[in-house]
Amino acid sequence: MGEYAIVDTETGEEVGEINSGDVIISAHERQRRARMKKEREEHEINRYRGKGERYIFVNTTFDFSDLSPSTVTKLIYLSTYADYDNLLILNAKSKKEIKRSDLPKILGVSKRTSERFWNSVKAYYIREDEETGKLWLNDEIFKRGKLKSKTAIDYQQFYFNGVRSLYKSANGKNHNYLGYLFQLIPFINREWNVVCENPFEADLDNVQLVTMKDFCAYIGYKDTSSISKLKKIYDALEFDVNGKKQRFCALTYTGLDSGTARICINPEVFYVGSNKGRVDVLKLFFKE
Repeated sequence: MGEYAIVDTETGEEVGEINSGDVIISAHERQRRARMKKEREEHEINRYRGKGERYIFVNTTFDFSDLSPSTVTKLIYLSTYADYDNLLILNAKSKKEIKRSDLPKILGVSKRTSERFWNSVKAYYIREDEETGKLWLNDEIFKRGKLKSKTAIDYQQFYFNGVRSLYKSANGKNHNYLGYLFQLIPFINREWNVVCENPFEADLDNVQLVTMKDFCAYIGYKDTSSISKLKKIYDALEFDVNGKKQRFCALTYTGLDSGTARICINPEVFYVGSNKGRVDVLKLFFKE
């Protein structure tokens, strides 16, 4: 006979003594269960990613509320230039480091705007090496590569291509409106990419969606007529995805009251869920 173990039927954990409800399993079954547990843990780390996509994880415990929405957009965009050690570089091939003097050109802004941006993010969000001038992202907020299973749940996954295309399409004047939603990443549902009250809920029937009216209150739009204005702006925010235009977010509602609209974010920009099928379904909402 082979080796056996006593296992609790509810928890699956080995116990030292036999109690009511416990069963005895073989070493082979114990190994199978251990393997399944490991696969589930890895599943939490290796969430869905597009093939060949480069991405950076952003810690959702930071809502960037101390920054203006436009500054948040610039910071998220700049994070797509991070190397695996969080050093900002121009491209992966040359490994040429980005210096503060490069920011106006990279961000597509004036020197004055670049300086305002730098004064907002320096030291805490981005650190400058006094001797070399190299720039480093705060590794408590931004991470490249794999995450540990215990911390993975706290992160959202931003895709380089989607963020860059969206940033350039917004042409500066709409960076505020991108930033409003980037500041809401703690409220983006991990599986469905909708703005909601319970971002870790996987069952769509139980997701508590945030309405456009709630969103307006959050960003300080008190006049209800602003809802129609915002809807037009977000409906017009498009960017290039493989040669075709897609919207940044989809606003869906029934009836005539746009204040009840729900907000869903295009997973080409960010998505950290685990189900490729859900991603494919979500993408249907953002086509031209």
